[in-house]
Parts: sequence; structure tokens; C-alpha cells
Amino acid sequence: VFLNGLLDPLFIFGLGFVPAMGVKGAALATAVSRFFTLVLSLYVLHKRKQLITLDIGRFEQIWDVWKRVLFIGIPTGLSRMITPISASVITALLATYGEFAVSAYGVGTRLEFLTASLLVALSAAISPFTGQNWGANRIDRIQRALNLAGFFSIGWGIFASVFLFAFAEPLAGIFSSDKEVIETTVMFLKIVPVSFGFQGIAMIVNANLNTMNRPLSASILIVVQMLVIYIPLAYLGSSIDGIRGIFIALLITYLCGGSLSFITSYISLKRMRQKEVLAEERN
Repeated sequence: VFLNGLLDPLFIFGLGFVPAMGVKGAALATAVSRFFTLVLSLYVLHKRKQLITLDIGRFEQIWDVWKRVLFIGIPTGLSRMITPISASVITALLATYGEFAVSAYGVGTRLEFLTASLLVALSAAISPFTGQNWGANRIDRIQRALNLAGFFSIGWGIFASVFLFAFAEPLAGIFSSDKEVIETTVMFLKIVPVSFGFQGIAMIVNANLNTMNRPLSASILIVVQMLVIYIPLAYLGSSIDGIRGIFIALLITYLCGGSLSFITSYISLKRMRQKEVLAEERN
């Protein structure tokens, strides 16, 4: 981030022998920053932590590792493609109303990303906790952690929705001076944020399921949320209530996605707990 912050203005606006490259410069700054981050990461992993070895071993060992990694990696990678694809479809739908609708949607989703950053961090933190307790057969602790994370997510979502509702207009005014963009952004901020907490639950459960070696369940939840619920509802909402209908569709999608994710996680953990109890009884 520090390197990106230095290179962005240099490559975008130019300085001395470095020409101004505009948007291309921003892309180049990101590429260069990520390259140096990769080099630094490899150095730390290999030299300091000694977690990388140049001894690749037998092919059977390599294939065994690849299978276990790809079992989670392929479904997760494919499911992560669903979200930008869905966003592209919704953007195309909003474009039929004009550029102001697309701009407002962009502002709204960026404010959503900033608001959800705390929940994204929580979903990342839940993975190692789940992994450790799953390895120790402490399913009860995983369930308790998910419950606490879910309550926090709902609480944060309520706080964020109240804040965004109260300051919707001044926040929208920061990003644009266009009246239509501001009005449509305000509409987004007064409808969608109510469901942010449920979307947080969906993110937390998704990370949790991947950690527990259930990538297909995690991927199916994303597919159902974005393709089965969101896109059809968005088109239906658009035909009934225009742009407002699309935003309401997103609200319903997040509510349904979070609820389905929590139920799926609860059932999975309950089954695992039952198997654990049966194993203890046999022993």
C-alpha cells in the first residue's frame, strides 16, 4: 500500500523523466507494487520462516498436494467469478436508465465495500480459528464463534445502515455534483445497507465452509445468491419499480443469502457434532 501510494501520483501525473500516463499509470503502479510485494513475500517465507523448499519431492507427493489444494481452490475460484459477472449484468441493466444510474450504483457499492471492510476482516480471521478448532474436534467452539460473529455482523450492519441513512446526501455529494447521481445514490443508501449485516454473515460462513473442507457448499451458496436470486429479482424489480426495484432486489438478495448461509452452516456443524458424539460413544 505504501509503495502504491508513492507510485500512483508519480505514474499518473508524471514527474521529471517519468511521463504522465493517467489511468494506465495507476494500473502500472499497482502491477509494480504487487511485483515487489511478491518478491518480499517470497524472501520472508523462504529466508526468515523457512517455509519454502526447493526440493519438490516425488510426483506422487506433488499430485497429492495439488489435489487437496485444487479441491478447495477450483470451486472457490469459480464462485468468486460469479460476483463480478453478476455485477456486470446489473450494471448493464442499470445502463438502460442512463449514465447517472451506473454512476450512483458505483458510488453505492464503493461505500458498501468500505462499510463491509470490517466484516471482510472478520471473515478472514474466522478461518484460522475454525481450522485450529476443527483439527482439535472442537465443533462447539466453532459454532459459538460463528454465533458471536453473526451477532456482531448484524450489529455492525444496523449501525452502518443508520449512519448511511442519516448522512446519505452529504456522502453522495462527496462523489458527484450531478443531481440525478446524488438522488439515486441516496436511494441506494436508504435501501440496501439494512441488509449489510446479513451479507457479512454470508462472507463469514463462506470462509468457514472452505476451511472445513466444504468448498462445494460454499460455492453453491454464492451461485444461488447471485444467479438464482439476485439477477432474476433485479430484472423483476426493474420491470415493476425501475431503479428502486433493482436496489430492493439487492436488499432481498443479501437478506436471503445471509439467512441461507447461516442455516447451511448450522446444519453442517450439527451433523459434524453428531458424528463426533457417536465416535466418542463407540470409543
